[in-house]
Amino acid sequence: MIMQSTVAKAIVYPVFFLLCLLFFLVRGFPVQVLTKQVTFEAERRLGLKVQFGSLETLFPNGVEAETLRLIKPAEKEGEAGFSLLVDRAQARISLLGLMFGDKDVSFETELLGGKLSGELELGKDRTRVECQLAALNVARLPIWVDLFGLPLAGKLGGDLQLDISQADYKDSKGKIALQLEQAGLGAGKIKGFQVPPISLGKPRLQLKVANGKAEIETFEVNSDDVEASLEGYFLLQKELSRMTSRCKVHFKLSDKKYEEFLAQIPPELQQFATQNVDQARDKDGAFHFSLYGPLSTMQFRPLRGGVGGKPRRPKRK
Repeated sequence: MIMQSTVAKAIVYPVFFLLCLLFFLVRGFPVQVLTKQVTFEAERRLGLKVQFGSLETLFPNGVEAETLRLIKPAEKEGEAGFSLLVDRAQARISLLGLMFGDKDVSFETELLGGKLSGELELGKDRTRVECQLAALNVARLPIWVDLFGLPLAGKLGGDLQLDISQADYKDSKGKIALQLEQAGLGAGKIKGFQVPPISLGKPRLQLKVANGKAEIETFEVNSDDVEASLEGYFLLQKELSRMTSRCKVHFKLSDKKYEEFLAQIPPELQQFATQNVDQARDKDGAFHFSLYGPLSTMQFRPLRGGVGGKPRRPKRK
């Protein structure tokens, strides 16, 4: 009995002391130092400025932030900046991994009315990330009008696996699979033409990242308003907005939606408009455009009669 008591004291007391020490080290860690380090890394690696509503440590190996704002300043005059509000974010680092020199971080965030969670491995030369998205409200992102000319609505879900090279972004690789629920484009203008709201159904997108490109493996849109497909790739750039499109889009509006589009064109411009639009329209009523240039200033160019004289049209399943 005395021996058992001695062994218990020899084991339990030191373990209890170490736990207490860890607790007070974490809880008593100067948050200001941590805030500066996080801010520095975000700006160095991603070019983002970070603002914290609150930041505190979590026992034994994490941090939690609330009302976190990520800001991407405009780099050139006339370019739009970007701001994203994160309601809550938690991150925990693997203590076992630290013993072997690794920085493995698990994270969970609440933003855009949904959740984003996953794991991040920060290496000296590479960053690896596995991430799951659930019910993110894309309508709360103010970037779609700049990209498409139209607001985008829907709940975004999916996952991504990326291995990003810090030395050469063209050496990055991975896969991205995304799907929108309750998706739709709002009313707006494209190339000066007023476009009515369009239901998109449940679009699916799959990208393969390799050899300096993000190649489109799957892109499907099927709804009562439109059938569409997208092919091609995006050339990787260090800045997301500078990724260059080398894509072709093919779509066919329903008769009702096409009539709505024509009805919004002033009578005196209808002949001019239809002549320009019909440059991209084939005999079956499908439209074909090439999408080229940086994402921030992407251009649309009609493909006369489709691709190589063989129009490619979306097929209804």
